[in-house]
Amino acid sequence: MLRSLEIRNYRNLRHLTIEKLGRVNLLVGKNNTGKTSVLEALAIHAEQGNELPTIRKLLRKRGEFYPDFEKQNSSVESNLTTLKSLFTDRNTNFFISDEQEDKRIYIGELAGQDAYEILRIALVNSYAVSRSGENGNEYNEYVIATSSEQVEKRESRVEILLTRHGGIYQHRISLTDELLFSEHYFAKDNSSVFLQFVDAKNQTLETIPELWNKVALTESEDDVLKALQIIEPSIKRFSLVGDGRPIVRTGDGQRQALSSMGDGVGRVFSIILAAVNCESSGYLLIDEFENGLHYSVQEKLWEIIFYLAEKLNIQVFATTHSLDCIEAFSAVLNNGKQDLEFGTMIRLENYEGNIEATVYDANEIQSTTRVHVDPR
Repeated sequence: MLRSLEIRNYRNLRHLTIEKLGRVNLLVGKNNTGKTSVLEALAIHAEQGNELPTIRKLLRKRGEFYPDFEKQNSSVESNLTTLKSLFTDRNTNFFISDEQEDKRIYIGELAGQDAYEILRIALVNSYAVSRSGENGNEYNEYVIATSSEQVEKRESRVEILLTRHGGIYQHRISLTDELLFSEHYFAKDNSSVFLQFVDAKNQTLETIPELWNKVALTESEDDVLKALQIIEPSIKRFSLVGDGRPIVRTGDGQRQALSSMGDGVGRVFSIILAAVNCESSGYLLIDEFENGLHYSVQEKLWEIIFYLAEKLNIQVFATTHSLDCIEAFSAVLNNGKQDLEFGTMIRLENYEGNIEATVYDANEIQSTTRVHVDPR
């Protein structure tokens, strides 16, 4: 579980520091203060060894991929155009040196707290050095350049560089590689943390049938059913039909498409199905928590999320624009069922182009909601 968070050079987050995180975290702030960017950065950080396919999925959601990129036979130019959107200054190519450290994307605990888990992303130049193999054959080995002089009059290329664990883990991929963004480029390590990301439109990084197949006929079904009954108590069972559409059976024996029961039911279904698919030490990310939810059900939904966060040992990050959502979050955090350190609220604000965070504990959230401070 992340105890703090530092993000540098990711989208509009030039240098964001959040000194304290809880098990359940609520991000508030005006538009363009980086709430969704924080969730995206967390998603990339969480997917150890699977970062580029996750970046691909996030870019697809934003509509920031290009025809060549989608066909997986991208040119260097289209890959650069795609990847530069991740960087605050859209800086797409630089030389690795101590002076250039501040240009890399940095995602992880605050510097000095847990350097082992920090992810750094950079776009670098590398140059070819001729080597001789054991059989006498010559081949090119590409070396990361630290200055422009090293690539002058040499064969060179642009690469994306991913480093973790204080530089022990390092992965470099040429932007000419046609499999750069392939879903199967990396073999996912079964020991890696697990991620679920529910966006504002109830879309997830995995499809609903994929999520459902992992929990069908397990006790997690009961958690999903209880959550659905918050919105519609008449729901007695649910399942998926052949084309992957969720259906429910109501108390009168009628079968009904889940989509016909309103946005609130669909929102709860997506969030809780994603939650129960998070493995131990995983992350649940929810963008615009309140979408489709009447204020009267938000407290009950937060209760289930707090319960699942503890039961499944997962960390939750959600965003909101809604005072009702904040009040419901505060009520659950202060109901005496868990430690007050269990949850935090983080307000993001834009100060002259730099996004800064203010962290509120349980008591401070209560004070904030009493005076009805605008969460937007």
